[in-house]
Amino acid sequence: MGAAGLYSNTVTDVIGQWGNFAYAEYNGMLYIHSGRSTNTLYDGEQHQTNMTFCVRQSDMVVTDTRLGITPLGTGYVSHSLTQDMLVDSQGRLITVDTGDATPRGAYLFRYDQPAGGNTFYNGKGEGVTFAT
Repeated sequence: MGAAGLYSNTVTDVIGQWGNFAYAEYNGMLYIHSGRSTNTLYDGEQHQTNMTFCVRQSDMVVTDTRLGITPLGTGYVSHSLTQDMLVDSQGRLITVDTGDATPRGAYLFRYDQPAGGNTFYNGKGEGVTFAT
């Protein structure tokens, strides 16, 4: 048994009222996709977004994260209400979020990096919004 912690100046609260917790395992890596609250932004409000990170199971070290507010097409969903994920038959990490801002609708995203290594996020991938 082990434990891992994630500490960031951009994440103030994970799960709870900010969505749900989804995970997938692949080749000794644990991928976690969750809702989270941001720090207070330019408009004086805290907002709800999604985040994704991975943990190497052998030593429980967080090896990669996607935490920031980034452009559409990077896996980021503003006001993400629900989060799900899986690793597909080609070894690619897939996330699905229900967003209420950018984008508004269900957003399916496939990361460009193959799953199973210490990194999954290179800022690239492909996504589609459906059920708007």
